[in-house]
Amino acid sequence: MSDEMKWIPSDWLDEELPALQTDPNAFVCRHAELGWMLRPVEEQDEDLDEGFGILHLVDGQVVRFSASIYYGDFELVVREDGSFETDREIPTKANCFRVDHDTDTLQPSLRELVVNDDGGLEPGIHAIDACWWSEAETVFTFRIVDGKGQLTRVGVVQ
Repeated sequence: MSDEMKWIPSDWLDEELPALQTDPNAFVCRHAELGWMLRPVEEQDEDLDEGFGILHLVDGQVVRFSASIYYGDFELVVREDGSFETDREIPTKANCFRVDHDTDTLQPSLRELVVNDDGGLEPGIHAIDACWWSEAETVFTFRIVDGKGQLTRVGVVQ
C-alpha cells in the first residue's frame, strides 16, 4: 500500500485518465512550433493529433491540479446478512472504491459499495480497489525561467 500522492491536471478528470504523476512538472513539455504545454507523460513523444490531449501554457498561467493516493487492491467478503470485511485495513482517508477496477461501480465509501441504489453487491468475495481523491483543487503557476518551464505550487482552492 502506498501513501504516495500523485497529480493530474483537473481539466483532464474523466472516466479515462492518463497516468498520474508524483511531480506535476512531469506533464510540462515544449513543442518546437506550439510552445509550452501540459501533455500526458506517456504521450509526449507522440504526434499531437493522437492521444489524450494538450493544455497550452503561457508564462504566469494558473493551472489547477487534483491529487490522489492509490491504496491498491483488496479482497472484500460480503456475507449473507450484509456484513462485510476486507482482507486488510483500508486507510480511513479513502473516498473512492470500485469493484474490478470498473469506474461504473465507483462509490464514496465501502458501505455504499456494498449497499447502494443499484442493488449493491451479492454475497461472496469481490476484488476491489481503493484510493483517495482530493475534493479541493491545488493551484500551480507556470513560469518560464532561464528557458525552462516550471510549475510552482500556490495553494488550495476550495
